[in-house]
Order: sequence, then structure tokens, then C-alpha cells
Amino acid sequence: MKRDPTRIQCDRVVSYEANPTMARSGRECIKVDFETEYRKFTVWYVKGVKGKAQRRLEAFERYQDDIQTVTYKKDPDSGFYETLTFNQPADEVPA
Repeated sequence: MKRDPTRIQCDRVVSYEANPTMARSGRECIKVDFETEYRKFTVWYVKGVKGKAQRRLEAFERYQDDIQTVTYKKDPDSGFYETLTFNQPADEVPA
């Protein structure tokens, strides 16, 4: 499972860094570089959008001061990672 980032996974977060920036569209966004026990990936949270993207930004903002785990997946078509939730129990990897 951990070899395929297109499957939903929940990993312990080793570190993360959030930086405000601008999207190509000219909208404000937050670029977050996550490092987990298994991989490093970047997520872009665009401000001023509605729907699923807005809910994901709100979740990040709610937990950003104390992120222990991140639930995420990689979109196989775009290649971008997306976060689904935070601070859920991490996946247990069989020995």
C-alpha cells in the first residue's frame, strides 16, 4: 500500500512547512511541503475557491499548529497530492 501513493494513506508527519504564495491563476495560496515517514510531497491550498478545495484549506488552517498525521492521496491524472484530513490514526504497516 505505501508504495502506491494514489491509494488513500495516513502517515505520521515528520515535518511540514507552509508558505504563502500565488497560484498561476493569480489567486493567493498556501504551499505546504509535507515530510512523512514514507515520502515527501507538496500540497497547494488555493484561497477564494468553493467546494472541496475550500473545505481542505479550512481543515489545514484548523490543524496547522499541531499536525500529527496527514491523510492524503496522489491524483493519478494530475500528479498532484491532496490532503483529506488530519490527526487520524496512522496506518499500521505489517512487519
